[in-house]
Amino acid sequence: MIPGGSLAVAQAHMCRTICRRAKRAVLALSEVQAVTPAARHALNRLSDLMFVLARVLNVGHAEAQWGRQREHRPVRICLPFISLLRPTRQTMNLNTIGVIGAGTMGNGIAQVCAVAGLKVVMIDVSDAAIARGLATLGGSLERLVKKDKLSATDRDAALARVQGSTRYEDLHGAQLVIEAATENLELKLRILRQIDALVGPETVIATNTSSLSITQLAAVVSQPERVIGMHFFNPVPLMALLEVIRGLQTSDATHALAVEFAQRVGKTPISVKNNPGFVVNRILCPMINEAIFVLAEGVASADDIDAGMKLGCNQPIGPLALADMIGLDTLLAIMQVFCDGFNDPKYRPAPLLKEMVAAGRLGRKSGQGFFAYA
Repeated sequence: MIPGGSLAVAQAHMCRTICRRAKRAVLALSEVQAVTPAARHALNRLSDLMFVLARVLNVGHAEAQWGRQREHRPVRICLPFISLLRPTRQTMNLNTIGVIGAGTMGNGIAQVCAVAGLKVVMIDVSDAAIARGLATLGGSLERLVKKDKLSATDRDAALARVQGSTRYEDLHGAQLVIEAATENLELKLRILRQIDALVGPETVIATNTSSLSITQLAAVVSQPERVIGMHFFNPVPLMALLEVIRGLQTSDATHALAVEFAQRVGKTPISVKNNPGFVVNRILCPMINEAIFVLAEGVASADDIDAGMKLGCNQPIGPLALADMIGLDTLLAIMQVFCDGFNDPKYRPAPLLKEMVAAGRLGRKSGQGFFAYA
């Protein structure tokens, strides 16, 4: 028998029952500490269904307010689902990190992840590049042991967690993949497409770019909301800062995960909007570029320029020695991004910087920059 003797009352009763049951399910799920993106997607679909049901049946009861509240909110989900998407509810369930690039930045990122207890898959284009990266990582850990900052047991455990590979397919089980290739837009776009084609839809994709647009890089990924910038600083094992950069598409959940990851690997994160150079390089690189202009104009020698900035500005390293550490090719790429991005000649790269890069004098990594390295 139809309750109340009318179809309208039956419809209202049915809607209230469904809403109550769905609401209890949502409240139960909100107590779960780890809600996967797939589960959130399913809950969004349930929210859509409840909205349609409330509209079709034109129900005015309190339980059907989900639909009406939704119409006046800029977000696409209803109020009971908001708690599932709060960053504070995010718990990180990471155990495997993919790192693209076994060079200076890549092996440094791999090291801090491995020391923090995370398994690492480090990818590069050749076995020789992987061997160099692993050797550098091993040498860095050995120095920490000699300084009594790491035990031999922990060193061996960290090394055992790092797998070198030339196959992108080995990224399949990673929950977070960090691209740490050379600062070249086309190269990074190509790598991001390769990552996107192989990892699961729940995998967060980060780029270690020091100046390129996160929004532009994220646009080539099928789910751009899972892309974020993680700008580590060189040398990665020693530098405490990590810039976390949101693109236009980056979701709150992705940002929260990136911040928690930074803290897990012992870094202090700062949140930055997408902008050429972000914060640190926006300030630092023009200063270094100006030091190169000063050197080229013969105002002072490289030694005196660096001594002046260390003794007069309390900098721990001079700008030209820092340029050598960063890599002159990287510095040039950053200044070119600034010049193009801001369309302002004050960011033009120093001609001497261009000339040194053309000569292959890239700093520490080539053995010769503004200073010579054995």
